[in-house]
Amino acid sequence: MRIVELLNESLLLEADARTPHPEDSVLSGVSSARDAVDSMYHVIDNPETLTIKWDGFPALIFGYNDKGQFTVSDKYMFDKGTEYLGTSPKFWQEYDASRGKSRPDLYGRLNSIWNGLKDAVGGNKGFFWGDLMWGEQLKPVNGKFVFKPNTVTYAVPATSELGNMIAGTSGGVAVHQYFADISSPPVP
Repeated sequence: MRIVELLNESLLLEADARTPHPEDSVLSGVSSARDAVDSMYHVIDNPETLTIKWDGFPALIFGYNDKGQFTVSDKYMFDKGTEYLGTSPKFWQEYDASRGKSRPDLYGRLNSIWNGLKDAVGGNKGFFWGDLMWGEQLKPVNGKFVFKPNTVTYAVPATSELGNMIAGTSGGVAVHQYFADISSPPVP
């Protein structure tokens, strides 16, 4: 009995996790753990159903609106509809000001990557959803490009294939989903 009491006192749970973690399911019982294992087998059999969630910040959704204007929005702006699709870094400043917020570091990064995102989309229709990984030109540190967009620190060897892609860029977004249009569900 005392062992159970000790376990209950020292049990650490994540409060209101935005993304459920399969390893946490063991704390909810055998049935939940079995469901988690089954979902992993489902992904193995259907790899197209899995996306990788990079630890970037913020999440950006970018593409062309119905008027043919290039837009970059965060997921909250995107969910509000077409009038909230950011058509410039200045739009972001005005949007934030209307909410009583200010993110000057973000506006500079958006300005730095705007044309690169537009070039990356090219003539493609729809919207791409990804995480901002860095928003300025990176300089190698001890032979690696090091960046920490959120909580994870990434270190990419500067002479690697990925390092060669990073060199000289003004930013990077790890894309993980695509929307055919603003009302379509995302696909990996």
